[in-house]
Amino acid sequence: MKRMKKLWAYLLVVAMLVTFMPGNAYVKAAADTTYGFHVSGAKLLDANGNPFVMRGINHAHTWYKDQSTTAIKAMANAGANTVRLVLSNGVQWNKDDLSSVKSLIKQCKENKMVAVLEVHDATGKQTTNELLAAADYFVEMKDALIGNEAYVIVNIANEWDGTWESSTWKEGYIAAIKKIRDAGIKNTLMIDAAGWGQYPKSIAESGKAVFASDPLANTMFSTHMYEYAGGSASMVKNNIDSVAATGLCQVIGEFGWKHTDGDVAEETIMSYCQQKGIGYMAWSWKGNSGGVEYLDLANDWAGTSLSDWGNEIVNGANGLKETSKICSVFTDATVSQAPESSASNEPTKYPCVTSLPPVSEAPAAGSVNLFKGSKEAASWSNVLELTTVKDGGTFDSSMITKDGYFTVEYTGDKDAFELVFQSWSGGTGWAEVTSSQSTVNTSGNYVSKISYSDIVSVYGDKFDALDRLYVKTTNGSIVLKSFNYVTGASEPVQSVAPVESEEPVITKEPAKSEEPVISEEPVVSVQPSKPVTDGAINFFSGSKEVSAWQTALEVSTKKNGGTFDPAVITKDGYFAVTFTGTKDSLQVIFQSWTGGCGWAVVKPNQVTTNTDGSYTAVFDYDTVTTAYGTSYDLLDRIYVQTQNGSIVLQSVDYVTGKMAPAVSAMPSTEPSIEPSEEPIVSSTPSEEPKPGEMKTASHFATEENVKVIGRTYMSATSERWLANTASGIEFTYYGNEGSVEILGDSLATGESLANKARFAIYVNDKLLVDDMVEDTSKTYDFNLSGSGLVTVNIIKLSESASATVGIGKITVTSEGGKIMPTPSKKHRIEFIGDSITCGYGIDDENINGGFKNSTEDGSKTYAYKTAQNLDADYSIVSVSGIGVVSNYTSAGVKSDENVMPKYYDKIAYSWSTFGDWTSPAKTDWDFTKFQPEAVVINLGTNDSSYVAHDATREAEFVDAYVAFIKQIREKNPDAAIFCTLGIMGADLYPQIEQAVAEYTAQTGDKNVTSMQFDSQQMSDGICVDWHPSEKTNTKAAAKLSAYMKEVMGW
Repeated sequence: MKRMKKLWAYLLVVAMLVTFMPGNAYVKAAADTTYGFHVSGAKLLDANGNPFVMRGINHAHTWYKDQSTTAIKAMANAGANTVRLVLSNGVQWNKDDLSSVKSLIKQCKENKMVAVLEVHDATGKQTTNELLAAADYFVEMKDALIGNEAYVIVNIANEWDGTWESSTWKEGYIAAIKKIRDAGIKNTLMIDAAGWGQYPKSIAESGKAVFASDPLANTMFSTHMYEYAGGSASMVKNNIDSVAATGLCQVIGEFGWKHTDGDVAEETIMSYCQQKGIGYMAWSWKGNSGGVEYLDLANDWAGTSLSDWGNEIVNGANGLKETSKICSVFTDATVSQAPESSASNEPTKYPCVTSLPPVSEAPAAGSVNLFKGSKEAASWSNVLELTTVKDGGTFDSSMITKDGYFTVEYTGDKDAFELVFQSWSGGTGWAEVTSSQSTVNTSGNYVSKISYSDIVSVYGDKFDALDRLYVKTTNGSIVLKSFNYVTGASEPVQSVAPVESEEPVITKEPAKSEEPVISEEPVVSVQPSKPVTDGAINFFSGSKEVSAWQTALEVSTKKNGGTFDPAVITKDGYFAVTFTGTKDSLQVIFQSWTGGCGWAVVKPNQVTTNTDGSYTAVFDYDTVTTAYGTSYDLLDRIYVQTQNGSIVLQSVDYVTGKMAPAVSAMPSTEPSIEPSEEPIVSSTPSEEPKPGEMKTASHFATEENVKVIGRTYMSATSERWLANTASGIEFTYYGNEGSVEILGDSLATGESLANKARFAIYVNDKLLVDDMVEDTSKTYDFNLSGSGLVTVNIIKLSESASATVGIGKITVTSEGGKIMPTPSKKHRIEFIGDSITCGYGIDDENINGGFKNSTEDGSKTYAYKTAQNLDADYSIVSVSGIGVVSNYTSAGVKSDENVMPKYYDKIAYSWSTFGDWTSPAKTDWDFTKFQPEAVVINLGTNDSSYVAHDATREAEFVDAYVAFIKQIREKNPDAAIFCTLGIMGADLYPQIEQAVAEYTAQTGDKNVTSMQFDSQQMSDGICVDWHPSEKTNTKAAAKLSAYMKEVMGW
């Protein structure tokens, strides 16, 4: 550590000398091979302190050792500044020993390329021991690494952790980093994302914790972009942006132009990396096999002939020849020219601004000036923030019309700014809008125009719900000169005072209006049932009702013009929120766009039930810090928010620990009907349309707008995602035309049609759309000849095991532009089953047709038909091949890894993810959302392949079935449970009857019964793999419906 302190002291002296040298001076810097590459925020700096952007190629050294000398030279000639080398630690392939690693590094240096070394044996593995074996290899190779910190980056393990999750990945890499650093290795470390490198959400969720474990703070992260992470342009940008939002350093460590299950948006990967200053390394020079030979960049090892893929990488517009820069450690490059010295030698807190800022061109006539002056901002920070009149500010969003537009004048990086429209209290949420047009004015400044269509395409048209507007930088830096809204021809000019530039810091909230508009009369509160703890800072006490996905409370810090001093946040303090309503619906968001973490969503570490029935959620220091980090001095705001439930907020406090400093200004803790110092401001209700007035409006599939069918998932961006068979939504309105945006997950753009999801849209009970999801977003229109009552039903026809379906914006022309949920039906039933319940192959009466999602149709199953017969809302939880004690198996080998009892408590069993990379199979289901009156179990057909009339296994099945009934009863305490079997055989029906009898004897619960279906008949048709036809399902529904009516008294 002493050596490091001396080095930093030296660098500081050099920096000071540069600052005070004449403006035309420069300093020559030799490579510091002891310190080497190092991470600084989101950038990778070389040993000279210069930013280094990788433009590289992967080479499979360990399989083609005798070709590496030729290949390394050829890749350098192609323009690569980096080569990622596949090595083996001997676990799976022949080990690359120390002498060979030293030779590879020497060859890379001779060819002026940075070497990235990775262990390939851990690919897709899931145990920490396999990762640590890769770390042990680099410890063994440390003599090749130490002294080459300026030339070698250690990519610990290729694509370790093949699962789509973050926790194992995080803990494993924390242990691996410790092992490597304890060995004295100081090279920059590179960490591949989970999910075979294609799950960047692991970086977004847990990357900061991994980075924080590196005592040298010298770790970067890598995403591999094939069909699941790079299958479309929007997917590429979203994944890169999600990592960028963490502030961590990233690279695209592998990518191709297509892969096994689909296309890859390689052009976007290259162009967006170039735009954002992010490195990339294409896979791979040569030697691919096993059906992916199309990923060879070169037709021969010497590179005398390139493939089309290779030509794109080497000679494309954003390829190596155009964008690759040799690392300065090989060129002895100079430090960039020092800035001119300022008029004062005193350090300034904020960027210097002249008293008379440069005069920009006059804004267009009819424009409203929102800012004029000079305001500088660097990567991922706010330049300007405006609060709307709705939320107590001065910006009147009603001026935004179809023929108006925003203009932004600035200098700096041309493509480095965006506008963010925020409307957490009822609108779209958080919409990032970029400009479709940018020009240079006579002053040499950029002027970007943000049109109405630019905004509406991302945010929508709910400007009455707008809370705040931010001018933000992206990955570059700008100096803002002016910000205007140019009103349309018919638009009156509003009198809005511009923000002046004499104080360049403008992150404080505009002053609140004297009479903040409250959307409903506050409830006069009594003393909260939970007294405020001594030493607590109370932000709110009273009674505030909040629906799903709304902000209950917003607290601004002193840094951003509020009253809360985050200096009181210490390791022994915690936030406490008392409320009633949906127990698990609460979350707190920590926001620090002006230089901190960004947007951190925090779930409570503990929720307790109070004596009066209310809940108190606790957010302790460790829980908050894991999500947000420790930069509380950069905190701008805290939001208390619901997820997809609703609550009545009673109190919000921060309970200070013994380590907290004294707080000089405590907000009042007295309950009052008056707004608190931080008033809770909701949207002013928009003007009610006149009776019969038609209006076009867009909505999301929230529970306020639609009836939700089955187990579904709502993303943070208000997209409703469907995994389960026949899950969906239903809504109604009085009007005519409309449209629905259908969203695809990572499998939508893949080549395999069998894995794509099938869905249907019904309008007034008529099938309008029956389609496969093959796009990340596609809009389906429906038009009626005249106005009337319209009912729209959207359901997923295929099962949960593979692709999912998303529902985005719903746009209708209706009375008042409104839609509403359809009424609940008379009854509620849950169905639990296997491929029969999924409708496996029901549209293909060819027993050899093979499994395809395109031939599944949940609307033709006995379950769906039974619900219709009984006028019941339903939920279907089913997976092909699944069982209770064993899934379908051959040769009597037990297959119990993914049996139904393991996934009944989750949203769905699926090996896919929703559009935001959330796994249905790893997300708990909230059983309070749908409490059925009856539960129907139709399982056992697949178990019979394992049990096979063996007495011991029959007893095992009975025990497992009894345990499953208990599991169902715990979640559905009042439901009648129907245990059924028989459509494709009734081998285990006697054991089901035995299980029901044993369960009743053990528990005394008599609300459980059994029923045997009639076996399918050849004369009724047989479908794929001997599955039942729709005719057989209709007969089964009739029998089940009659029995349920008898038992239930319906």
